[in-house]
Amino acid sequence: MRDRRRESLEAALEPNTLVRRLPEPRDFAIALGIGIVLMGIAGTIVGTDAYQGEGSLADRMFNLANEKTVPSFFSGAILLAGGLCALIAGRLRVLGTRGWWYGFGAFLVFMSADEVVQIHEKVETWTGVDWEKPYAFVALGAAVVWFNLVRRMDNQLRILMACGAIGWMISFVLEDAEYDSMDHRVSGFTAMDTIEELAEMAGSSLWLITIVILLKRHQRRAA
Repeated sequence: MRDRRRESLEAALEPNTLVRRLPEPRDFAIALGIGIVLMGIAGTIVGTDAYQGEGSLADRMFNLANEKTVPSFFSGAILLAGGLCALIAGRLRVLGTRGWWYGFGAFLVFMSADEVVQIHEKVETWTGVDWEKPYAFVALGAAVVWFNLVRRMDNQLRILMACGAIGWMISFVLEDAEYDSMDHRVSGFTAMDTIEELAEMAGSSLWLITIVILLKRHQRRAA
C-alpha cells in the first residue's frame, strides 16, 4: 500500500505530468493581468490620502507598501510559480540546459520569500547598510543566469524576457527613490510605490509566461 502511494506520488510529480497540468500561457496571461489590475486598484484606494482607514483591516490587507498583505502574497506567488516552473524546465533540460534553469529557479524562489517578508529591509536593519549594496551582487548573479537563458531563446521570447527585466529595473529604481537620505518617505511616495509594485508583478508575470511557453513547446516536440 505504501509502495503504491509512493509510486502514485512520483508519477504525479513527474515533470512531463506537471507540464501537462499547467494552464496554457494565454490563460496564465489573462488571470495574471486581471490579478495585477485588482491588486493595483485595491492598493491605490487604501494608499490614498483620501482613504481614512489607516490601520484598518482593508489597509492591513491591501496596502502595497506593507509586507504579508494580499498584494505581497500575490506577487510572491507569481515568483514562486516562476521558480518552480524554472526548476521543472531544468529537469527537462529545456533549451538544452539544466544548471542555468536551476539557478534562475533558485533566484525566483528566493525573491518570492523576499517579497512576502521583505528580507531586504531586514538585512538593511540588521547591518545598517543600504539593502541595494548587498543585493547588487544578487542582481549581478541573476543577470548572468538570465542572459545565458535568454541567448538560447527565439526573438519573441527574448522580447518577453526583456520586458520582464525592464519591469524589475523600474521597480528597483523606484524603491530606492521612494525614500530620502534619512530613510523617510518622499513626496509622491504612494504613486511611486504603486508603480513599483505593479511593475514588479508585471515583470515576474512575463517571466512566468515565457517559461510556461517553453515548457509547452518542449512537451509538444517530445510528443
